[in-house]
Amino acid sequence: GTLIVLEALPALCQAQGAYLHVDTVQTMAHLPLDFKATPVHFAACSAHKFHGPKGIGFAYVKQGTPMQPFVQGGAQERGHRAGTENVIGIDGLGAAFTHCWDDMVVDITSTKAVKAHAIQRLTEEFPGVQFNGMSGDLDKSLYTVLNFYHPELHEGGMLNFQLDIQGVQCSGGSACSSGAVGGAHVLNGIGSPGGTRISFSRYSTKEEVDRFIEILKGIHAQN
Repeated sequence: GTLIVLEALPALCQAQGAYLHVDTVQTMAHLPLDFKATPVHFAACSAHKFHGPKGIGFAYVKQGTPMQPFVQGGAQERGHRAGTENVIGIDGLGAAFTHCWDDMVVDITSTKAVKAHAIQRLTEEFPGVQFNGMSGDLDKSLYTVLNFYHPELHEGGMLNFQLDIQGVQCSGGSACSSGAVGGAHVLNGIGSPGGTRISFSRYSTKEEVDRFIEILKGIHAQN
């Protein structure tokens, strides 16, 4: 959930003659991105991250940026990707994006409050809990993601499996490895021994956080 200072990257890349690709899968429709004010060459988006249909996304390509076709054989998508477009998926992506964009200010405030509640409850109930990266800092992390580690809860590496049994869906890896059981290379890179990633959305509530904490307390008592 750690946020980078995107505004600092274009000048750095330009000085090195490099193209700038930004993975905005977690932030698209959650933060007010402006690629005119902060010019990037490429950006990736996935609809299911803002309640759109799975299996659809888009790639932003700055006009004039050279790019080889991803799939050869047809003129679809301006010759960059051959094949029939997923029209229903595209329409669903657009509708979900518009919905989230229009309600972004309200969603940021309400969802950040739920995340703050989770940080408070974890800190109170589990002394020694660590928040990986900057995910525990509300000003320096995305309000929809929290990654935590506790030496007793995570001992043995079975916490995420135990949570799954009780109907709580979490991840022990990156946002793209919900079923992974091995260590996440990003966590290894920042020196963390492990962790559990929990996600929040406009539909998350403090009551759900409280239930999550009670389940964690039950698991902790059994270990």
